[in-house]
Amino acid sequence: MANNTELQEFQEATARLGNAIKHASDLWQDENYQQLASSVARLGNQSRSVIEAANRCQRSIAEFHKIADEHC
Repeated sequence: MANNTELQEFQEATARLGNAIKHASDLWQDENYQQLASSVARLGNQSRSVIEAANRCQRSIAEFHKIADEHC
């Protein structure tokens, strides 16, 4: 399970990558770079959603096992 530090590091790395691509896009005024920057932003958001969903799922499974152990 990813902890908060890992999630924060991932978000920061994604933001840095997105900002670098956006900067390059601004310099070159190139449609392809603008599309790349947009794709990186979407990828970062989707990846964060997957990590958060996995964390919620793991917490739910742990809670399920805790309840099952109490009643068995």
